[in-house]
Amino acid sequence: TSIFSYSDNRYFDGTMYEKLGFTFVKDTGPGYHYLVNGERKHRLNFTKSRLVEQGHNQVLTEWEIMKSLGHDRVWDCGHKRWELNIQGERT
Repeated sequence: TSIFSYSDNRYFDGTMYEKLGFTFVKDTGPGYHYLVNGERKHRLNFTKSRLVEQGHNQVLTEWEIMKSLGHDRVWDCGHKRWELNIQGERT
């Protein structure tokens, strides 16, 4: 009954979604990716549980483990979440 979408604050302010009838829900806040061998990789590939499964020290945080491996984080500007209520509408 609803469609959710996100706009990237690095590139857009979400005006397009407003024009299409979406309602602003919330700002997600900044997120991050890791730089691994010069490539940007999604952070979910490096969750603490995955890193511990690979044999890394479970006492360390995800970030401490990634730093020890020589990787850095790249922060973004967050996203806006939008919702379009389509309940009862038919095309």
